This record gives sequence, structure tokens and C-alpha cells, in this order.
Amino acid sequence: MNKKIINILLISCLLWFIYFISTLFFVSFFDISGCSMEPTLYTGDNIIIDHPVLGSRIANPLAALKGAEAQTRERINPLKIRHNEVVVFNFPFTSSWQQIRMNLNTYYIKRCIGVPGDTVEIRNGFYFVNHRKGVGHQENQLRLSLRSKESFDFSEYYTFPYNAFLKWNIKEFGPLFVPGHNSYVQLTPLNYILYKSLIEWEQKKPLHYFNEKVFLGDEEIVGYRFMKNYYFMGGDHVEDSEDSRYWGLVPEEFIVGKALLILKSIDNEGNYRWNRFLKKIPS
Repeated sequence: MNKKIINILLISCLLWFIYFISTLFFVSFFDISGCSMEPTLYTGDNIIIDHPVLGSRIANPLAALKGAEAQTRERINPLKIRHNEVVVFNFPFTSSWQQIRMNLNTYYIKRCIGVPGDTVEIRNGFYFVNHRKGVGHQENQLRLSLRSKESFDFSEYYTFPYNAFLKWNIKEFGPLFVPGHNSYVQLTPLNYILYKSLIEWEQKKPLHYFNEKVFLGDEEIVGYRFMKNYYFMGGDHVEDSEDSRYWGLVPEEFIVGKALLILKSIDNEGNYRWNRFLKKIPS
């Protein structure tokens, strides 16, 4: 009897280990809730996330249990994200949108609008990347372009970096340069506002602006060379999506994987949406 129990325990441990390895290095699953990616993804969709496409990351799972910031290690394969690909990532903030901090308990899914080296703008509701139109869900951007400012709540209309002089909003935004590894920016008053949280996250030091000078800790600096890659993420339902327009850029380390296909889909009434089963997620 004891031998049988031991065998069951060993088999259970082996199955758990196989599942853990597969979700870490190959695929994992993600349930969609909310409307931010409609009409591409709906609440009740269960999607498969492909890790090898983007390169698996190693993270400390105990950090999530403790509520601490999760530290990731070097990816096994180089990360390659292209415009319009749908990716899952850890939300880059916890209690405050002023300080970047990853928590493994919080996941978002969005479409990649800007990659390192891009300049992202929004003009009359449409995304422009490097002065070219066509990224993101075009039909929903058209719907946004036709709406008036008065049809939005204040909190919906105005966006990152929430500066009274810039007045960036969901219809008129940017230009915002998306930095990558080794990108250099002059720390003008505008760039100080745009990149303060990124620099503080990389350096683990406070960045201050005083008497028309910028200080990293106690050291005066006139520019900054980034160590990491960053991405601009946007929801397809541009009229109602909490994305990079509101909280800024996503560090590469926070990205979990690429959304590959819809495994199954169940509506709010518990009915199967058979036409969405095994449907490929378009890029």
C-alpha cells in the first residue's frame, strides 16, 4: 500500500514538473477578460502563448507569492517582437504609475505598436510609427477619430505623461521616441518628463530636475544612454483600453510571450463560441 502511494506521488510530481517546464519554455495559457482587445479577443477566450517565438525568460516565481518585485534573468533566445504582434506581459506598475515595478501576479495582453528605435505618434486618433500609418486596428482608430473631446471623461481623454503644457490625449499624442539598448537621449525638460521612470528603474536611483539641471542621485547628467529595450503596447479597442497611451512603455523583461491562437472560447452565458476554437490570432 505504501509503495502504491509513493508511486502515485512520484507520478504526480513528474506530471507537475513536465507541466512547469512546458509552461516555462514552450507554451502557457491565458484567459481574456475585458474589452481592450476587441474585436480580436473577447472575454471568455482562452489563448495559447508561444514562448519560443520570443525567447523564454527565467523569473523567480516565489516573488509573486511574496508580493515582491520579480527579477528576471537573461532570456534563452533573443527577443524578437514585430509591429502588430499580440503579446502578453506583466503590468509594469503596482501601487503607482510613477515607479516601474513588475509583479508576476498581473498580466496584460496588447498589440505591439512601437519597437525600440521607433517614434510613435497619434494624429486624430490614428497611430503613426516613424511617420507611417497602418499599425494597429484601423477600423477602431477610425471610430476614435470621429469622436469629439466632449464625449470622453477627463480621465479617458488625457494621457501619459499627464503634463498640463503638453496636453497629450488619445487623439493627439507624441511624438514619443521608444528607446532601446544603447539609445541616447538628451535630458531636455521634455525628455526628463518622458523617461524619468525608465531611467530610475534602470539605475535604481532617483532622477531630479533642479535649477534647469538634471541629477541622477547626486550626479549631474546632461543625457542618458539606455541599457534596456522598451515597447509601446496598444489595445485594439482604442476607445477603451488601458495601454501605453496612459502609463508609458513596457520593458523587454516584462514580456511573457506571443499570443499564438485561441484554444477555446466561452461567452458570458456559458455557451461555446465554436467559430473561435483554434482560431489564429492575427498580427
